[in-house]
Amino acid sequence: MDKYTEKMVALTTEATAIFAKAKDEARELNADEIKRKDEIFGSLKGIKATMDSEKELAGFAFEKMDKKTVSNDVKAAFYKYLRTGQHDNFVISTGSGGGALLPKEVEIPALVRRPWNAWLQALSETGNTPIYTDGTESISIPVLDDTANSGQVLTENAPTTTSTDPNIPALVLGQTLYNSQPTWVTNTQLGANTFDLESYVLKILQKRIDLVMDSAWTTIALALADGGNTVTTATTTGLTFPNVESFYHKLPYQFRTDGVFIMSDGTAQLLEGLSDNNGRPLINMQDSISGGVVRTLKGCPVVLSPSLAAPAAGVYGAIFVSAESIKVRLVKNTRIARYVNVPIDAYKDMTGLEQFQNGDMNLSPGYAFLKFAAS
Repeated sequence: MDKYTEKMVALTTEATAIFAKAKDEARELNADEIKRKDEIFGSLKGIKATMDSEKELAGFAFEKMDKKTVSNDVKAAFYKYLRTGQHDNFVISTGSGGGALLPKEVEIPALVRRPWNAWLQALSETGNTPIYTDGTESISIPVLDDTANSGQVLTENAPTTTSTDPNIPALVLGQTLYNSQPTWVTNTQLGANTFDLESYVLKILQKRIDLVMDSAWTTIALALADGGNTVTTATTTGLTFPNVESFYHKLPYQFRTDGVFIMSDGTAQLLEGLSDNNGRPLINMQDSISGGVVRTLKGCPVVLSPSLAAPAAGVYGAIFVSAESIKVRLVKNTRIARYVNVPIDAYKDMTGLEQFQNGDMNLSPGYAFLKFAAS
């Protein structure tokens, strides 16, 4: 966590404590508390303004890489870099991993047979988007918890009671560095002008990063599992309709409005064989206009994850989560590096290309887990 974020978290925690104390004592803020509150708010605004200014300054260096301003000349220069390593008129990153910043607008790539990142797909299925940033500093996300507030009914001309503020904890998203590992292309291909190197390589490298992110983020999510939000099946490799009902209702109803199921392929297979008490299949499967199958369970989208375990004793096979609870942060400045003259026999006449991207994921409240019985 950087100094700015540490200071903002400390100030936010102090302000929350001031409001909580007044609320517990059913009173308004006193003069000293109001003075301190104003000081904290002023400091927070100042820190935020400084951080915004730094981001704006850093963004000027990469402005021409924006999708709306990527010219054919810039794309041609990037393509030249892939082939030759020469860079005439586009930005070279000095951040972690080095290499060239990738233009966001690339050719339509060839199909790569790899699973999607389930967390990004869950956001897409529900109309949510990741948080995109230009810089790589940690960011603090305010998470409003207003469950304790219910409003009030007032009679005409009656005075109001003390206002109640929501609890505002902080969720910090870092900048973990992910890489695709290199893929090797022969210099024979690099020398062929008809070989679309950009389309061939970028899709492969990006899908690799998507998969390593999916695995790391699933590990982060499973670390939040505990007895309070986990449903355990009756058997080690089987599911029943009551298991599914308990799993669905383990997530409070306010989080189910944008709920999405993330599960392993094996867990989905078990569910596809189950029916409710009226004999209706639990999983609704429909053909998608764009191809493939769209699954829903209890009206919520089902997304398959390559990182969740197949049904087995004591493993987690599914997560039911509010899409708004999924906080994904991605740094837009994706980078690619070239490796040449590698002293390995197998790569003597080849060039290596490797992609890097910073990002992070965490969950705010609103998730439940399905675990298969240990015995």
